Amino acid sequence: AARKVWLDYHTQAGEFKEAGKYTVSDGEAAALKAAEAAYHESERATTLEAALAAGKYEQAKKLASGEAELAQLDAKREADRKEWFNYSMDTGDFKNCYVYAISEEEEAAVKAAEEAYPEKCRVEWLTFYLAESDWKHAR
Repeated sequence: AARKVWLDYHTQAGEFKEAGKYTVSDGEAAALKAAEAAYHESERATTLEAALAAGKYEQAKKLASGEAELAQLDAKREADRKEWFNYSMDTGDFKNCYVYAISEEEEAAVKAAEEAYPEKCRVEWLTFYLAESDWKHAR
């Protein structure tokens, strides 16, 4: 009974070599091998998710196994690119907007926003000065 407890303990702890010392049948050895494979797959999947969340695309590409995970990587990369593109547009960082723009439509949108930016800023400041009753600066 104690042998089985130690086998289970070491298996759950990920100590597969140590757990192998407590196997006495081919069935237990096969189950241990399957548990080890599942453990390593779980670790790979967890590390892949962490790499995607951190934006470490090269590491995630190395960890990806199969078309579905590569598609997940591409979708995450594109979502992050769009997020940075939109952030750069919102903050008026047009230099970075051009870096993140990948289509002619996006480049045209950046150019239009860049041309409209001075007027947008003027209106925002005018609105602010009017709200503050600062007539001198509002002219």
